[in-house]
Amino acid sequence: MNQHLIASSALASLLALGLIGPAAAQDSGRILSPLQALNQVEGAVCQMLGYALTEELVLDRATGVTLNANYLEHKCPTLIDVPGIEVLFVETEDPIGPFGAKALGEPPCVPVAPALANAIYNAIGVRLRRLPMTPDRILAAWRARGGQ
Repeated sequence: MNQHLIASSALASLLALGLIGPAAAQDSGRILSPLQALNQVEGAVCQMLGYALTEELVLDRATGVTLNANYLEHKCPTLIDVPGIEVLFVETEDPIGPFGAKALGEPPCVPVAPALANAIYNAIGVRLRRLPMTPDRILAAWRARGGQ
């Protein structure tokens, strides 16, 4: 009974997409410009939250024409939608990179969707393998697993 109540509570939070302060740890060697590095990671996390939770390219299967080809139909998160992101830098010296720096463009993007999928799995025991992980898909997967 308690497990069911915990799962229901977790499910309600997920369906409301109530994210609680994501954290991003990044090894980019020596950080040459701390403010730019911080903004880069925060932007990447925000962008990938949209990719993982709301953005979907819908195509007409017969013609291949994009059915949602404008920004009004893509649900990109804004600063209001994203909770405070805690960014941690692990500074190391890269002997090959310029001034000891490493990449900081794409690497912060990679772990966001898997981290969200793992959070959903840890909360309600449902493994989602398709993006975006919308409330409808979360609820359908939970019900298919036997949730009520």
